[in-house]
Amino acid sequence: MSRQPDDRYFGHDPRDLEELWERLGGAGRPDDEVDLVEALDVNHYETLREYHPDGRMVRYLSLRLFGERVKPGELDTYVTKEIFSGFDSEVAGAAKALRMRTVPTFALSHITAGSAVLHLKPSMPEVTDPDGLEVTVDPVDGLIELLTRLHDAAENEEDLREFSDHEQMLRALRELVSVLERHNLSLDMRWRTGDGRHRRSQLTSRARRHVRQLWDSDRLRTERTITGRVVEISLNSFTIKEGHKRKLEIHVEGEEAVLGLNLPLGNTVSVRVDEIDAVNLLGIRMQKRLVFVGYAGTHDQLF
Repeated sequence: MSRQPDDRYFGHDPRDLEELWERLGGAGRPDDEVDLVEALDVNHYETLREYHPDGRMVRYLSLRLFGERVKPGELDTYVTKEIFSGFDSEVAGAAKALRMRTVPTFALSHITAGSAVLHLKPSMPEVTDPDGLEVTVDPVDGLIELLTRLHDAAENEEDLREFSDHEQMLRALRELVSVLERHNLSLDMRWRTGDGRHRRSQLTSRARRHVRQLWDSDRLRTERTITGRVVEISLNSFTIKEGHKRKLEIHVEGEEAVLGLNLPLGNTVSVRVDEIDAVNLLGIRMQKRLVFVGYAGTHDQLF
């Protein structure tokens, strides 16, 4: 009977993995099948190099999603779209952190069972070392290595301030984790390089909880004075334009309290406000809010 490849193992038949390990002596057999797959891939690559010194293996990236709402080999289109959006944001953030001129993209090749496995292929090719050495360089592998370290830190509940210089990547991690949280999913990311090496990371409920806690924010309150023309009034806020600067929305606490201020629409006023910054535990500013405290000077002097 012919053997059928299994996409959960990057196209290998699981029985080939066992045979390889027996051939290698069987000592120290890893519990994780991913390590077995890597051993098989490296073995295949070494064999390939004997006949084709310049030969490379096909690079693969798989995103395995598992959870109560996932059917084997099936994933709702809107969930797939949200996962892709979060992952693309992570890739863009990692590319910026690595100062890559071009952001790599990935194409979905197919979805298979094993919970639901999204198989992706990178569009950015491997390149020859620019220094003239006969070495193949894969910029995508460097990017995946960075994302793997980020995921591992989140999964192991470590201090993510190691990545604080890369705010875009941290925000993207938050976006992806929020998608997983919303659909109660866990993610297993696996990558195979052109020479058969593997990288792997996971984002489970531990990572989701850890990132959520780090995103809790403290509020910093600073009082300041703003002078400008009142250009808009609503029930709970009014908007001031400072000269040629952008418009500032100022919130007034209390239901319809803004009506009692008798603000002169179109006129210039000076008001005292509390500038409230929400900063999370990673030092990332989440939002800024201006809250009305009172008028600067006497009310009669203003009108």
